[in-house]
Amino acid sequence: MPWSNRIQDARYSFDGVEYDFGPDEYGMRSALHGLAYMRDWEILHFTDSSVTLAITVGGIDAYPFRIALKVTYRLDGPNLFMEMEATNQGEKAAPVGMGWHPYFAHEGDWTVTLPARQKVLVDEQLNPLPEPFVEVEEPVVLHSAENVDTAYTALSSNTAKINNGTYDIEMTYTGLRQQAGVGVFHVYTGEGMSVRPGQSVAVEPCEFIADAYNRPELAEALRLEPAHSRMFTVQLTVSAPSGEVAR
Repeated sequence: MPWSNRIQDARYSFDGVEYDFGPDEYGMRSALHGLAYMRDWEILHFTDSSVTLAITVGGIDAYPFRIALKVTYRLDGPNLFMEMEATNQGEKAAPVGMGWHPYFAHEGDWTVTLPARQKVLVDEQLNPLPEPFVEVEEPVVLHSAENVDTAYTALSSNTAKINNGTYDIEMTYTGLRQQAGVGVFHVYTGEGMSVRPGQSVAVEPCEFIADAYNRPELAEALRLEPAHSRMFTVQLTVSAPSGEVAR
């Protein structure tokens, strides 16, 4: 938050103003994973089955807007609920895109099924091409694939299915989903990770494709007006392959 994935060359424009995040600590110009990543969040409330966290991001030259974020994680039987709310506390409209990056462990055998009609083509830096959308057969089924780092969009429904060889998991995403590039499941197989490479698959529900800040056709969907809020929720339901609810 307040964007998913990356921003090409760490630069973008919004309402006619140019912004530049500059290089990161590794010298890369990709503005990865937003402003709330690897930050300390305040614990607002917790119980045996839930926790609510909060943070305010922005107020910097490259993102002068102020966005208050609140996230609740709640367990209820075989269900995990993630509820995210973004509120624009500033005096100007702000670009905002929400997403979640959960990983699902496996032992080499997994299947992901997505209700998508298009995948997103990217360049060598993983930025979407100028004409990024290509038709695919629905549903998209990925089985124990390798070196996947691909977004799928034009969703016909909001539920993805994951099998990690032990459990079936349904992921239901509630958020923006009105056009290609808005409403995304991004799949990443993690071979390049420094910790347990290739031992999990990420299925990431996101409101927008990567580099959404630089796509004029997405500007209105990104826009969050002052004093307005937007919700983004995900429900995970776990069951055994036989259909029995997991405990």
